[in-house]
Amino acid sequence: MEIVPGVHQVDGIGSVVNVFLVARPDGLILIDTGLALAARGVLRYLDRLSEAPSRVAAILITHGDLDHIGALHHLKHATGAQVVAHKDEAALVEGRELRKPVRPGPVQRVMDRITQALFPVKPTHVDWPVVDGDEVFGLRVVHAPGHSPGSACYLLEKERGLFAGDALAHFGGRLSLPMKAYTTDMVQAARSVKAIAQLDFDVCCFGHGPSLAGNAQAAIREFADSL
Repeated sequence: MEIVPGVHQVDGIGSVVNVFLVARPDGLILIDTGLALAARGVLRYLDRLSEAPSRVAAILITHGDLDHIGALHHLKHATGAQVVAHKDEAALVEGRELRKPVRPGPVQRVMDRITQALFPVKPTHVDWPVVDGDEVFGLRVVHAPGHSPGSACYLLEKERGLFAGDALAHFGGRLSLPMKAYTTDMVQAARSVKAIAQLDFDVCCFGHGPSLAGNAQAAIREFADSL
């Protein structure tokens, strides 16, 4: 599904998490990869666009939750793309650290173990550890810690589009902070939303929930002012 010219939300991978595809002059860019089972759907979407997997130049990771990096190992090998993540998130992507619930109750602990068993993540090397302000294939890295220490957004400055990952979510027409159970620092998460609201964009694509395809900055600024 094309959100705006050159920016696609990959469909056919389920509704747990969103994966985006950006067409750039020097290749295609994937933003996150979805759960492990999403790899086939991503490759099918490329085929529908008559694009070879080798056209994917980079896979940009917003953060290391398993629903965002589950298919990374498969897609890295299928495409040969460079893997990009914030330097503070590289340990999670590479399997040197394990993402755990921050405020786990008994039910959350059980669900966490079940989810990890059903959707295992294979560690994947980060080819390009980035920091705030870096430019990768025409997208600017925006460090947005809080949900995790190395959470990052990616800003398409010329096209005025933002890929927010889980820095905030959009459900039922309402914006919200990330899920408390998996957010390292809720106070910092709110600070990051306030910083995001100062960026210049019209379109915002979220890890969870539908994109805002017009006047997105005003909506996020109003939400940030309420925090």
